[in-house]
Amino acid sequence: MMEEHKTIKRIDTMPLLPEEMGMKQHEEVEQQLEQVREKMKGKYQAVWRVPAVQTDGFPKLMVHDNYQTGSVNVRNTRLPLWAIITTVVCEGWDRVESGWSPEEHYGYTKTDLAHFLYCLLEQRGEFGRLLLVLANAEHRNDSGWWEEPKYRRMVIKQLQRCLDTLNGLELELF
Repeated sequence: MMEEHKTIKRIDTMPLLPEEMGMKQHEEVEQQLEQVREKMKGKYQAVWRVPAVQTDGFPKLMVHDNYQTGSVNVRNTRLPLWAIITTVVCEGWDRVESGWSPEEHYGYTKTDLAHFLYCLLEQRGEFGRLLLVLANAEHRNDSGWWEEPKYRRMVIKQLQRCLDTLNGLELELF
């Protein structure tokens, strides 16, 4: 098992830019990206959908492209989780409730937040790595990480690994 660990490359040291990968590989990646750009033309502006869409993907949480720049928000509000997370961790839920009142106004409790974070952080393998890649890209960039080619490529590579994993599981079913 230890031998396997030694052969795994760190994501942040893998080739990301043309000078770090072979020119042929770079051209293939650029060609694939251009195909994706054409397919998405008119449907997205950066990371937001056009027209704006609301997605209720987890109990009491949603993403709306026009609310708080598409952040994960409490219910149908403009209260993003990123606005309260540092306060809840460092100062406690009572401080969050006294400042934003998510429980009083929206029925969003500390148990709801804890359950969401548990489910998010329960991800394993390539999906756990995806969370780390996204967090790392966000941590290292003052603007949106998707605006920087280096971080986009890191995320694309890890997303591809996730897709490859899922496709491999599909093949095992047959």
